[in-house]
Amino acid sequence: MNYIIHLNAFLEKAAKEEWMVPHHYSLYMALFNTWNKLGFRKTIYVRREEIMRAAKIKSKCTYYRSLRELAARQYLVYQPSASRFTPATVSMVPMGIRNEPLQVPPKGPLLETKIKSISNDVSNGLPTMDEVIAFFTSYQYSQEEARKFWYHHEATGWLSGNTPVQHWQPLAHKWMLKSPQFKNDEDYNQSF
Repeated sequence: MNYIIHLNAFLEKAAKEEWMVPHHYSLYMALFNTWNKLGFRKTIYVRREEIMRAAKIKSKCTYYRSLRELAARQYLVYQPSASRFTPATVSMVPMGIRNEPLQVPPKGPLLETKIKSISNDVSNGLPTMDEVIAFFTSYQYSQEEARKFWYHHEATGWLSGNTPVQHWQPLAHKWMLKSPQFKNDEDYNQSF
């Protein structure tokens, strides 16, 4: 399920519907958000109180009327619960699914440019080992630490946690600030 394609398709379709009012939009968005959080499952369980709170709907009548109208116009499939102690189920109807293949332009400015040569404020590119060694040498850090730094980050795919490294130089300084700590840990481990 493509989040953006589905959402854009809903908004385009809803804009053409004369019967649709803000309650329908807010209810659909609350259900869509729940569906997204649950990984776009085929059927989701919904509790009226939670969805009403998320949709900012205060009246049960407005909630149920909007839900029935969305279901009647095939935006979703609603199954009421068998008892008040079990949640109702909703199946969101997929929108914006295209059977045609994605069209990729044969030419474009980025296709003709080497990505490494693009420079902007966000990323300064991933360094080679030689660049890291030159950087470490310019700050009088050891080349051994430069190699350790490069191999470590090369092995982790240049990720810091789950975030891609965008500026490696500050990370190198941080590495060196922690370097004495690593040495002390090694000395500590060797003493036993």
